Amino acid sequence: MNRSTHRLARLLSGVFLVVSLGSLSACGYGSYRGIPSPGVELERPSFVTVSVPSSVDGHAGYDLLVGVTEVTQRQWRDVMGTEPSFARCENCPVEMVSWYDAAAYANALSEREGLTPCYTLSACTEARPYGRGDPGNRYSHQAGLACEAVTSIGPSCNGYRLPSRAEWEVYGGVAAVAESRRAADRYATFYSYRRRITRQVASHRPNEHGLYDTLGNVEEWLDVRAEAPARTAASRQRVALRVWFLAAGTCFRSTRGELYLRHYHSELGSWARDCAGFRLVRTAPVETAAEGGAG
Repeated sequence: MNRSTHRLARLLSGVFLVVSLGSLSACGYGSYRGIPSPGVELERPSFVTVSVPSSVDGHAGYDLLVGVTEVTQRQWRDVMGTEPSFARCENCPVEMVSWYDAAAYANALSEREGLTPCYTLSACTEARPYGRGDPGNRYSHQAGLACEAVTSIGPSCNGYRLPSRAEWEVYGGVAAVAESRRAADRYATFYSYRRRITRQVASHRPNEHGLYDTLGNVEEWLDVRAEAPARTAASRQRVALRVWFLAAGTCFRSTRGELYLRHYHSELGSWARDCAGFRLVRTAPVETAAEGGAG
């Protein structure tokens, strides 16, 4: 037996059991970072259909395909070929990605599946690896893509994209948590766990739409331009391209009291944090919407 690949776990009876760490290869921290719910597709993004009412964003009502989970590190690597995350874990949300990175991933996945890319990203540059003396710190700094011009098609696009604020407010809440914060432990990864790290997606219960981690784990980038905060951290003031976007929801650093639907965070589009990732949406094709399926 190779001692480097096994660990002794003490049972309550006082008997020792040999546990192979090979079974925990999807996440180096094992159950410490949660165990995904059985039956949830994690090899590639999967979607459920949510109906968006006609009053939202001034559009006629439509069906929206919403990612069951946040995009995972494995899913990101499969499309983009890189591993940007601060805390590596196959089935944990990808993080340390800029808004532009998230848009580029949506485009790449759309092109892979023969769909229309929803973003035109122009005059883009790649940030150099973070180093001592750069703005921020190792888990919050400028990273990935930064683009001087962005065009977004929006709900009329048939490809993958980031959600609007109005779309997020249709599907992002958790009724049980809104009714009582005491229910939060069953639905969200937040600061009360005393673990300053993400957990594997779908480790908690889904919300009423069948979506996991809409609250907690990581904040999620939205396709929404934002105003600069009234008070801007000194580290952000040193960034040349200062375009702000909204991130919705909360993350593993958030408190129980912050777990509510309309919790938003304005952030530089070129800034990446270990507390921010994203979830994809896609306007359902007419034939899929008519059948009530999720393609």
